[in-house]
Amino acid sequence: MNKDFFRRPDFDKRLKKATETLRNYLAEKDYELTELKVEELIQWNDVTSNGPRNVYPHNECPTEIANIVNQIIEQEFKE
Repeated sequence: MNKDFFRRPDFDKRLKKATETLRNYLAEKDYELTELKVEELIQWNDVTSNGPRNVYPHNECPTEIANIVNQIIEQEFKE
């Protein structure tokens, strides 16, 4: 099996941009994460191997930043 089977260059680029946008936002607001890393705030999973990919905030995303994480996800991953 090809180890890059689940790689999707367009998705990877969008995820990287969303993570960077989130990192910049948190730095601008002087917000420090305690439990999670910025890279962990945006989660994803494949519905099927070649079907849609769900993107969502981590279930333990702090409540006070959950809305901005959702906004960044919607901005980067809207089709």
